[in-house]
Amino acid sequence: MSLYDETELGDKYLVTFINSYLGFKIIREFLNNTVAIQMNDIRKLPIKIPSEKELKAFNKMFDECLAIKKEYFAGEIDRAEMNTQLRPIEAEIDEMVNRLYGIEAKEEIVLDELEEEVLITDETEEDED
Repeated sequence: MSLYDETELGDKYLVTFINSYLGFKIIREFLNNTVAIQMNDIRKLPIKIPSEKELKAFNKMFDECLAIKKEYFAGEIDRAEMNTQLRPIEAEIDEMVNRLYGIEAKEEIVLDELEEEVLITDETEEDED
């Protein structure tokens, strides 16, 4: 199966969003919690259309990550150096995606805490049965 970009946003934006923390959480929590992500799971993602300026910024981040990965696969840098270079870019991408979707870092922390509380509550209820 294929995924066609009818909005002409480009593959770079879609790959960047899917690899962001928010994209990962949506896929894992709401669409498919297994390791076998399917094309239909990707089609169900709520893709927000960025402005032209935002799209250029996402594409720039993608290009930076791709350049680092190419250096790694060419043997020019080792895995530790690659990860060191990618971490700040990935963090910036996560912030960009959160801003685009109107999520503040504080809200993200609260959501994670609520998720943990639900898991603890569910486990406690199961023990009581």
